[in-house]
Amino acid sequence: MEIKIGIGLENLVFGMYQEEIEKVMGKPDKILEEEIDNVIVCYFNDALIKTKFDKDEDLKMESIEVFNPNAYMFNQRIINKNKEEIIDLLKANGYCEIEQEDYGHFETVLCEEILREMLINCPCGR
Repeated sequence: MEIKIGIGLENLVFGMYQEEIEKVMGKPDKILEEEIDNVIVCYFNDALIKTKFDKDEDLKMESIEVFNPNAYMFNQRIINKNKEEIIDLLKANGYCEIEQEDYGHFETVLCEEILREMLINCPCGR
């Protein structure tokens, strides 16, 4: 399951419509509406992924969360790597603008360069 920065995950491409994702993945196991963010969240249990679709953008996919231990990026599996290993992997592949946040019960790593690439190079064309 390859994570393609700025593109998506395997055959799932950012900007695809919810119905297009369902053609690839089948019907989701669970669907929730989040009023605060105005999104539809779909859970695909077998694949261990969660997708979000923007209701303001005709249900285009805006994010993918992957929990699958077979997910990889830059030819390396990333699930169960610690924060430092992820940061080292990003730096080894040319990403330097890395921010870390500690929320007490979990930590995040954010790379502004990847976010910019996504906005500039989004292959969705929509």
